[in-house]
Amino acid sequence: MILRLLALTLAAAPAAASADTGTSSVAPTELGRRARPGEVRSVSWTVKTGKIPAAGGLLVGEMGFSGLPRVSYQHTLLEGFSLGVLLAFDYAGHRPAEAFDPTVVVGLPLRFTLPAEGWDLGLAATLGLRLEGPQDRLLALLVDLETNVGFTIEHRVLIGGGVALPMSLGVGGSGARFDVPILVGPFVEFHPIPPLAVVFDLKAGPHLATSGGTAFGLRTHLGIGYRF
Repeated sequence: MILRLLALTLAAAPAAASADTGTSSVAPTELGRRARPGEVRSVSWTVKTGKIPAAGGLLVGEMGFSGLPRVSYQHTLLEGFSLGVLLAFDYAGHRPAEAFDPTVVVGLPLRFTLPAEGWDLGLAATLGLRLEGPQDRLLALLVDLETNVGFTIEHRVLIGGGVALPMSLGVGGSGARFDVPILVGPFVEFHPIPPLAVVFDLKAGPHLATSGGTAFGLRTHLGIGYRF
């Protein structure tokens, strides 16, 4: 009996010592894992790629060429899918040669997470209308497609790139016009705090149009995303 009590006392001693110092016997291993050199802390959601928030909404505001500004709200409806509303004031339609012709854009932005093992890949699509300025007086139907892939390179910092096709079909005025910009380029996304993201996006390429051949197309925006 005495030997049994002695064995129980020795077995309980380490746990008692951990309790006195306010630590757990698992903590050193866990802390050591978190402090491992070279470990990069990722994020659970993004503005540009396929990491759609698991629940709630995402408010995004952007300014640049050629949106001044662009504001959208997106709400997660299903895992890997969100739907929202967009309002923008555009002044060139991604075509520097047409600046400054003011237009108003309203749309429904959709985001999808694309299945790609080991890749952060997403697809965004905006279906909407653009009311052209007084020079053309056209009503344009919009189908804006974009896909981006991103990589975490530093704590809460992502870099990546993608392709955007902000297509439009304008009707009215002097006739119909079909525009197909093919824009390619990088982006950088930084999350200073968990609910906030800062994004810089630059895409450029040929702008094809039935009314004027091929021109230079450009889209460059600085934006902020806030998750609710």
